Amino acid sequence: MAIIPDETPTTKLLISSLLLTTFIAISSTAAFAFLFFSSAAVNHHHHHDRPPNRTAARETQSSSRDPNLLRWVPIRGSWICPENYCAHYNGSVPFEDRVDTVLNYFDLPIDEMPVFMMLYFEDPNHQGHMVGPDHPRITKSVKNIDRMIGRLIDGLEKRSVFQDVTIIMVGDHGMVGTCDKKYIYLDDLGSWIEIPEEWVQSVGPVLSIRPPSDRSVSEVVAKMNEGLRSGKVKNGDKLRVYRKEDLPERLHYSGSERIPPIIGLVEEGFKIELKDLGNPECAGAHGYDNAFFSMRTIFIGHGPRFARGRKVPTFENVEIYNLITSILGINGAPNNGSSSFAKTMLLPHNHH
Repeated sequence: MAIIPDETPTTKLLISSLLLTTFIAISSTAAFAFLFFSSAAVNHHHHHDRPPNRTAARETQSSSRDPNLLRWVPIRGSWICPENYCAHYNGSVPFEDRVDTVLNYFDLPIDEMPVFMMLYFEDPNHQGHMVGPDHPRITKSVKNIDRMIGRLIDGLEKRSVFQDVTIIMVGDHGMVGTCDKKYIYLDDLGSWIEIPEEWVQSVGPVLSIRPPSDRSVSEVVAKMNEGLRSGKVKNGDKLRVYRKEDLPERLHYSGSERIPPIIGLVEEGFKIELKDLGNPECAGAHGYDNAFFSMRTIFIGHGPRFARGRKVPTFENVEIYNLITSILGINGAPNNGSSSFAKTMLLPHNHH
């Protein structure tokens, strides 16, 4: 996807979004990457010397050059992407072709060059769901994504524009292994309450149930928790069911009508299913409580607004939106991030 400026920008911008899974000894994490086209310098070999495996700590890199931020028009309401710039997702497109598509934008005349681009890789998240985060296939997939990032950086360097790119790589979730011995089956609650399949909107790491309007939500929750705490349901003590308004406030998961009235949370690595259908021996999942370390991911940035070599404390991904709008110098839409976060992360505009 790419956005064309309404007038020729003074400086070009690239924002690229990648999905990958970093492989570390403790866990794996899935990640996106954004690249902003401004002025920056980074040691190209830094990326190839080690995998991008920042989890608990976040690392940023930059040069001391000043950015010249472009004029970018925020999207409000409906918007139609110009022809040949916004492709629908197609998982069959080779990763190399995706990278080359982005690089080819930099060969366009300046008044045709997009100022906002997004590039997406769905691996190794895909493999992680099938085999779990610790399988050798994950290592192989991570190496391939690392090669794609190298391809992108090499292409920018060959065009003599890499020094003008601010790069942000950021993940959206982690990954944890799940095995057949860690399942909880709703059928096992039949002695306390029947949960018809049509009530259930989702299973897995998060259970969501919307009973008919004539059924008491509180009663359903009470009966389910009674069975789970009885000691007679396999792994029942690993699942707790809530009315959505009773969920921990830090989850911010109760204020929408789209959220079903009953939510179940499981302990790390456990999963919920309707019934035992012969689940695979081991696989992988995400969507657990974000307080679990395994759900953390990476943030790696370099550019003129990032202090070189700085490590910052863990933060929530909702903060990244305001970070981006601050770098771009635009007023963002209302969001759940804090307005002051960018100031704690970024160097001043006039930094030399």
